Formats: sequence, structure tokens, C-alpha cells
Amino acid sequence: MQNGVLQLEVTKHNKRRYVPMSSDITEKCRELAKLIHQNSADDDYFFPNARNNAHHPSSVYNMFRKLIHKAGISHRGKGIGPRLHDFRHSFSVHCLQKWDRAGVDLNVALPYLSAYLGHKKLSGTQKYLRLTTEAHNDVINLLESYTNGIIPKLENSIHLEEYVNEEK
Repeated sequence: MQNGVLQLEVTKHNKRRYVPMSSDITEKCRELAKLIHQNSADDDYFFPNARNNAHHPSSVYNMFRKLIHKAGISHRGKGIGPRLHDFRHSFSVHCLQKWDRAGVDLNVALPYLSAYLGHKKLSGTQKYLRLTTEAHNDVINLLESYTNGIIPKLENSIHLEEYVNEEK
């Protein structure tokens, strides 16, 4: 946390992960550390439970549910959300949208996002790449620019409605 990067020791697949934090959050964590971690060892939990151990996943989930309730965000049911994991999805989608708007080649950038998320394979990142309403037009325009002219427009083509009406 000293450099604004949160280090998570044991995560999915027993991997160590690093999470960059904004300067505001880093400063809040430093203030908290001064208040409650003056005598803590480097390997102590930053947010320990009452027994100075890691929080159980169900405790984290319950805490998250209380926070979203206080924020006025409704929970639509188990497995629907919002879920804590949805932050990861939102981050991934927003990251790709930002890169796309900046003109970054997504084929080149996607492996970086995959590595950042800790995925073993690129296919593990693809589940985060769902189209959102906000990005839909950008993606359609991008696809049209790549595929323009592959399927030629037909002259004198008739619409389906006209064809159906002619058959009657």
C-alpha cells in the first residue's frame, strides 16, 4: 500500500495480486494505518476480523449487501446482483471502452487486461467483454469500418415486407 498499490496475498488459484488504488483511497488507507496499525507487522491483515484473521467470504458478502442497501441500491436476488464481483466486470468493460475511445488496438491491449486480471488464458477475459448499451454504437461503427464492402449491397433489392405482400 505504500506506493498506492494494494497487495492481496492469497486470492483465487492461490495467486498474489496487486491492485492500484487512486490517490484519494491511498491517502485514506494511510490515515487508517496511522490510527490502528501503529504496532502491526507488515504481514498483518489491513482489515482484520475481530480475531485478527482474514474475513470469511460470507462476512464480506454480508458487509457488501449492507453497504449497497445504505447506498440505496436494490439487490435483485442471489446470483443476479449487484455482486461484489460485478466491480471486476465493470472495471474490465470501462477499461476496454476507454482504450477503444483512445484508439488503442484492442487485439493488442486485451492480453494486458487478461494478465492484469490474473487469467491463465485470454478466453477467461472474454466473459467480461459483453456489449453495453453505451458501447454498442461504438462497436457497431468499428465493425462496420472493418467489414465495409465485404457483403455488397444489392441494387434493386426488395424488402421482406414487399416480398411477403407480393406472395399474398
